[in-house]
Amino acid sequence: MSDRENKAYKNRRRRKKLIGRFILTVFVIVFIFSAIFVLAATAFKSQLEKQEALNSEDESDIETTVSDDRINIAVFGTDEGSIHSDVIFVVSFDTETGDTYFVSVPRDTQVFMSDSIMLDMQNNGRGDFIPTKYGTTGECKITELYAYAGEEKNNEYQVQTLENLLNVDIDHYVAIDLTAFKEIVDAVGGVDMYVPMDMYWDMSDTGGPIIDLKEGQQHLDGDKAEQLVRFRKGYAQQDLGRIETQHNFMLALIGKIFDSENVVSDLTSVANAVYKYVKTDISLIDMLGYVKYASLVDITKISMETIPGDGENSNMFIPDKEGIAELSDRVFRGIIHEEEEPETTSDSKQYSIEVSNGGNIIGYAAKTQERLNSLGYNVTLITTWYGVQQDTTIIYVSEEGIGEDLVSLFTDARVVVDPAAIDGGTDIKIVIGLKEN
Repeated sequence: MSDRENKAYKNRRRRKKLIGRFILTVFVIVFIFSAIFVLAATAFKSQLEKQEALNSEDESDIETTVSDDRINIAVFGTDEGSIHSDVIFVVSFDTETGDTYFVSVPRDTQVFMSDSIMLDMQNNGRGDFIPTKYGTTGECKITELYAYAGEEKNNEYQVQTLENLLNVDIDHYVAIDLTAFKEIVDAVGGVDMYVPMDMYWDMSDTGGPIIDLKEGQQHLDGDKAEQLVRFRKGYAQQDLGRIETQHNFMLALIGKIFDSENVVSDLTSVANAVYKYVKTDISLIDMLGYVKYASLVDITKISMETIPGDGENSNMFIPDKEGIAELSDRVFRGIIHEEEEPETTSDSKQYSIEVSNGGNIIGYAAKTQERLNSLGYNVTLITTWYGVQQDTTIIYVSEEGIGEDLVSLFTDARVVVDPAAIDGGTDIKIVIGLKEN
């Protein structure tokens, strides 16, 4: 094998390892990592065999290939019965650096069904579920979209809508019923974290729990963990506050999983608690192949953020399109937009000014001199303009950034950079236009 071929081979191996790390991390975050390990138990009979597989140089171990440097997976946490998607985020993995980004989308985010989705709903007998209650056909909250779509299409429509919202291609999805949440937290022995405030909310009328938690450091079992991540009534911005708490909980759970050697001690019971609640288009064969890279998971390379928008003045979270475009470029494409330096303008009061009367009112240059000087400017020369008369007042300056503060003082004025036009020994020359009176 040549040096070039050897380098290419090593790069492919490295990327496959990174992809395995990413997929495993995603499944950890959505509480199904144990199901993957239970599959591995049948393939790897001992820790020694697992380590041998990890160190193996057999390229056939994993058949997965990568078409680009980014993999994006949509993750949906659904309520009981999988009616609504209460937790929504997209995970982006950089196969070159190993960095993982979690971008949360608030459940109340305003979205619009695409024409193709609405046509598909009409053709599938769900036309009556196309919403109109917010005034525009197809307008709804993204959590409601999951319900309107129905069981057969909910994940497909949700992925399409996220792709439109974020302007990104999504490679896979994972949907997990939050009913499994409590069982998984209990299976790992609970999670320790700081509860940010006293939390009380009786959700029993809608089939939810009675949330009753006290502020402070606590050990959260499954029941309490569910209360923590579902609470949102007490935050200033309900959805955003809840998402921040969810992020903190996920990081605490990840830390607990990777700090413990006993997490996989009862693989079968954990898998049973998870598998029946999971829907995904990632095959079990692929998951099995990724297991050998468990030890490569680097939780220090996980970043979490939320799409920008406004949730204060509406019962919806109104997404900030420009802010999302910047986020999408940075997170999903690795494009960093440098902030443009604000244009600096000089105060024209520090410069000498000539006013030349190019209008039809006799004495207007003198009146303009008096007015500008009273405002603190320094008009040292008044003249009569003998050139072509124009409607617009022209403010001639020698360089960019000068004279802009004078524009608002005239009916119709603009700044022109032309040092040659300033011939009276001053720094600025104002030629009065016909519109001034």
